[in-house]
Order: sequence, then C-alpha cells, then structure tokens
Amino acid sequence: MNSNKEVVLAWDLRDTTQRWADESLWTMDSSTRVVCCDHIQTQYFNVYRFSDEDFEAQQ
Repeated sequence: MNSNKEVVLAWDLRDTTQRWADESLWTMDSSTRVVCCDHIQTQYFNVYRFSDEDFEAQQ
C-alpha cells in the first residue's frame, strides 16, 4: 500500500519461495468472547509484518 492506502503490489500466494511463506515471520493471536446463551466464540488473527525486502523483490 502506498500513503493513500492504495494497493500497489500483489503477491502470488502459490509461490512458496517468497518470504511470506516462512511461517516464522507470522504471528497468530486470538480473542474470545461470550455470545448468546453463554457460548464462547474464538476469533483468530494471523499477522505478517512486511519489510522493505518484500517490496524490493517486486519492483
């Protein structure tokens, strides 16, 4: 994304040679909440932190 929040690059998710395919570069977090009738709902978040290296390969 650029400063205007526009997507300027895209990655082929099937290409496992890219840095983002390295599971150690991802973090996973979760949150839980109680919804109707005391049921617990868990939501998971997977986050990848991009670096300048990710963008240099695409230019």
